[in-house]
Amino acid sequence: IYYVKNATNQTFDSNLGSVGAFYCINCSGVAFKNLSIQSNTEAGLYLYKTSNSTIESVASWGSGTGIRLKYSDGNTIKKNSTVNNGTGIYVGGNSNTIIGNGTDSNTTGISVDGTYNKVASNNALSNYSDGITLSGAYNEVSGNTSNNNGSNGIKLLEAEHSSITSNSTQDNSSVGIYLGSSSNNLVTGNQVTANGANAWNGNYAGLFLFSSNDNNVTSNTVSNNQRFGVYLYQSDGNDVHSNQFLNNYIQAYVVQSNRNIFN
Repeated sequence: IYYVKNATNQTFDSNLGSVGAFYCINCSGVAFKNLSIQSNTEAGLYLYKTSNSTIESVASWGSGTGIRLKYSDGNTIKKNSTVNNGTGIYVGGNSNTIIGNGTDSNTTGISVDGTYNKVASNNALSNYSDGITLSGAYNEVSGNTSNNNGSNGIKLLEAEHSSITSNSTQDNSSVGIYLGSSSNNLVTGNQVTANGANAWNGNYAGLFLFSSNDNNVTSNTVSNNQRFGVYLYQSDGNDVHSNQFLNNYIQAYVVQSNRNIFN
């Protein structure tokens, strides 16, 4: 187990050998590359109050969280592999970039909470719960593949002023893209296909807005979902337009919702 505090402009790489856990506290400008980290009860690689650092080509498996950042800003997390963790990658902070990572068979693949974060071109596959979760504001989720997860492909919870763009969510057991208590977001250009394998056990859909207002849902292709193409529940003032709804069991379903526009 490695514990580093106040490090600046250092690189930690495969020369360390096999690592049980690595904690970096209040660091800046550090780089983690080509590390192999396994089987820690809490976090495999943990950055706390760390900024402007890079995590690249790290393999982390069998931990509570594979890669965890908390109160950490301006970091880049790229080309990492997280397997069989509680959460594959958790990022709590602002202006971080999470790009080109693979998360497989974790409970949750990627979880982000903060502002101005970018989640792009990741593969979140076969996680037991959600593929990608997002909270906070002014975040971007684009070009990700989130398929075959045990619950939702992409889940927004208490998110606002964020964009969900050009993602693929397919064969997720519950919902392709879920918005819960989330407002003023843009959901556009996504492929939302064949979600809701457990459709008859609940209100599952390609797109599900729950208590979510004033969102713009446009130019998505929503097809072959087991129950609803789009489902709005207690959600007001949403603009749902220019989408393709194809071969869903029920194309659109609206309950206790007002002032929504479908076009």
